[in-house]
Amino acid sequence: MTRRLHLILAAPAAALLATTVSVAPAAALSSPVTCATERAANAAHPTVETLRALADCEIDRRLDDLRALDSSVAASTLLAAAHADAITAVADADASGLTALRATIDGDASFVALAADVPHIWRDYRVYLLLLRQAWLTTAADGIDVAAADLGTVSDELHAAVDAAAMAGKDTIAAAAQVDALDAALAQAGSLAGGVAAELLALTPAGYNAGSAEPVIRADRAALANARAQIRAARSDAAAAVAALRAL
Repeated sequence: MTRRLHLILAAPAAALLATTVSVAPAAALSSPVTCATERAANAAHPTVETLRALADCEIDRRLDDLRALDSSVAASTLLAAAHADAITAVADADASGLTALRATIDGDASFVALAADVPHIWRDYRVYLLLLRQAWLTTAADGIDVAAADLGTVSDELHAAVDAAAMAGKDTIAAAAQVDALDAALAQAGSLAGGVAAELLALTPAGYNAGSAEPVIRADRAALANARAQIRAARSDAAAAVAALRAL
């Protein structure tokens, strides 16, 4: 029996449940009301100046949130390196594009020119409706992979402990059943989360604008929620198997 399994069997069974992966976004986002003053001024009296001020504010808050996203991705212990690189590349490209767009907007001399350029802020750079959701859900998918790998190691060691107990003449039916349930939950989690990150990261603003991305995001979010539920079930099964082995 490995030292790790000795520690698992010696620790409170509930400790296995205390390591649930958190996938809440670490980036601190700007509030949707950040540009409320500029929005109200433009709505009340739309001019070149008020529309430009609103556009600049909307661009600046996106740039702030892209910087926060970069920091969050760099600090993440869950994101796979390739996924982190992909998210950072899009965030950096968006920041560059938005900075150039701001210069264009600041140079527009007419309301007509401004009105034509401003929609590019959200149509070309789906920062909130696409990129940030891609980042958060990809982190969730990778977090599930991390948790599943850890529990897979626990499963291997629990199988070994059950086999050792059986060879010693112990009644291992209950413990073996819990380990089998653990394996089933992990398989289901893997089936639900597998391929989600790649699918998410392949989405583009053009696809979002065409209406094809939102259904994918919603379906993947639901799949990840179910996968996390399976991870929680697997942790409960592991804890029950530990309790059953202790009782032998």
